[in-house]
Amino acid sequence: MDFAIRLASPQVAATYPLPITGQANWTAQNPLAENHHWTCSIALPRIPAGHIIVPSYAQQAPAERAYRFTLHTTGGIFPLNPVPAAQAPAFSPRGPAQAQEPDEVSTHIDCWHTHKDLRGSRIEIHLISEQPGAQQLLTVSARPLTIVPDLNGLQDIVIQVPACFSQMQANKDIRSRICSPSALAMALSAYKPDISWNEAVKACYDPATQAYGAWPLAIRWATAQGIFAAVEALQEPADVMKVLTSGSPLVCSIRFAHDQLSGAPLAQTAGHLVVVHGIDGQSVIVKDPAAPNHNGVNRRYNLQAFVQTWLKWRGAAYIFSSPDPITV
Repeated sequence: MDFAIRLASPQVAATYPLPITGQANWTAQNPLAENHHWTCSIALPRIPAGHIIVPSYAQQAPAERAYRFTLHTTGGIFPLNPVPAAQAPAFSPRGPAQAQEPDEVSTHIDCWHTHKDLRGSRIEIHLISEQPGAQQLLTVSARPLTIVPDLNGLQDIVIQVPACFSQMQANKDIRSRICSPSALAMALSAYKPDISWNEAVKACYDPATQAYGAWPLAIRWATAQGIFAAVEALQEPADVMKVLTSGSPLVCSIRFAHDQLSGAPLAQTAGHLVVVHGIDGQSVIVKDPAAPNHNGVNRRYNLQAFVQTWLKWRGAAYIFSSPDPITV
């Protein structure tokens, strides 16, 4: 199955390139408590085994202190790490119960994988903030973990993305771990040519995992720059084209075995992020932060081979609001 629900305030809905379902409905929890606690619940359809479920949240002023997603099933409650992780104590008085059937769902840093069919499940977001932001974007997407990708419907288009940042030009102690903030900063240069690569790297560091690749932190920093974003699990070429034709690049999560992506600076990878900003015939136009230097970031990969590295497994991507309001 392919499922997505997107809840956004009207101003954000006008610029997000994929269809918006409605607006989030927040409920105040313990309104007299020192920590203002809000929840929003999203009912899920039946989700079969072998699927990925990806939640995402972005909010502008007043900035949220922290939020956390929990997946509620008949077998228990499966929480993701709070965002930011440093705010974990704020949630501890209301910590969710342990899952009764841990083999039902596996919890990953920023998503869930299903191992049994889920029926009657829901996702809750718990927000600590004075008020839910007037401008916000809340998404939940699900798709099979593995699909046979379809190229039909992909058309030629090129978006200008000026910045080129090679992660290999960073300090040697982090250079192999910062593909996410490097790709993020390049993508956002389509909106703000003076975007700071160093600030993106700092903002994407997660002390809980000591990693830089947590998807929610990338989304959080993009929104702090005034560019609403979400992470979604895509599988349809039509959705890819909607994003690109809106004028927005994508940051795509890819993986491939030895020499499966000709011309890539990495011979193989279990997980890497690159910027897709165009299609030209049988080529996809990419900025790959694994290049050995800034001058080598611009790449062209075979379109079919690239789609296999991205959409075949999970299909996760950072999606950004378009530069201008979208007219339907």
